[in-house]
Amino acid sequence: MATADPARVARTLLRSRRYGALSTLSVEMDGWPFGSLAPYVTTHDGTPVVLLSRLAEHTRNLLADPRASLMAREPSGGGDAQAVGRVTILARAARTSVDAAFRARFVRHLPEAEGYLGLGDFDFYRLEVERVRYIGGFGAIHWIGRADFLLQIPDDTLAAAEAAAVEHVNAAHADALRALCRLHHAIACTEPRLLGYDPEGLDVDAGAEHGHRLLRIPFPAPLFTPEELRATLARMARAAR
Repeated sequence: MATADPARVARTLLRSRRYGALSTLSVEMDGWPFGSLAPYVTTHDGTPVVLLSRLAEHTRNLLADPRASLMAREPSGGGDAQAVGRVTILARAARTSVDAAFRARFVRHLPEAEGYLGLGDFDFYRLEVERVRYIGGFGAIHWIGRADFLLQIPDDTLAAAEAAAVEHVNAAHADALRALCRLHHAIACTEPRLLGYDPEGLDVDAGAEHGHRLLRIPFPAPLFTPEELRATLARMARAAR
């Protein structure tokens, strides 16, 4: 996919998936690349945060050498997988504590994580971005630096308002969510549910009838305050009807 802003497209692709291929350097095999599957959710600036078991091989590897990559891709729909977009994050992993707001954001996106967190031997790791490789299909290939990939966010007011805004939208604006799903994804969702948002868009669960598919609905332009969010959602809802 050709684009004037490959960084935004790469962030959008990363945000639109829930699991990625996590590659680490194997302790058992003396530094050989080791691939595994990891659940992740991005912060508002685009940093991936993964949830890892202390017993997992990839966790052991990261504790010895924090260098890692995380790869996510668009579904190919049974076609040529190399013709669709994919993004690889080159990063250094750092175990981190998260606040209650981000923990709730993670569980909304990945409900199964609540059970894992209850076990007591899972930790969050931030993948501190070093560089990004984005391929939007044949001929659309970009290296993106950390400064260009991560959004510059002035403060945390938008993130702090997320839980309350998500609850309000789900309780009072299901019709608007259904209209946005039709407009942006041509999907009729009976019971869509807003999972979260960030400065660039909404994350919507399409519901059980669609296998709880994650639908990414972009904002026309990045926004950074709750007031901008309310105004943008109102305009988008009117346009979708």
